[in-house]
Amino acid sequence: MLNVAIELHGRVGLPAPWQLTVGLIATKDALLGNVGEGWAEPGSWNNSVGGCADENLLWHIELDQVPDEDLRQGLAFAIGDRIEDAWGVSQRRYLARQGERVGKLDHRRIIN
Repeated sequence: MLNVAIELHGRVGLPAPWQLTVGLIATKDALLGNVGEGWAEPGSWNNSVGGCADENLLWHIELDQVPDEDLRQGLAFAIGDRIEDAWGVSQRRYLARQGERVGKLDHRRIIN
């Protein structure tokens, strides 16, 4: 979605500020899976992460400039952090823990 806003800005000069809204519905007791390579999935013996305590999650993030690649990565990490926090997890499991993408966003696991 962010790429759509960037494209619109380039074509018609869509002015900032922008608001990025992230919403997840029906999260109460949901398990967080499809995490980065090397992290245990829900239901495995070494994953003790429980379900989310919140019914739904909704965040509004204000952007005052056209996000460049670094800012987009920062936004992806900030959103990943908020999701992990909602499940009470301090580790950043959207980052690969092993394999060729260690320490990087493991989009192969997140986007199916």
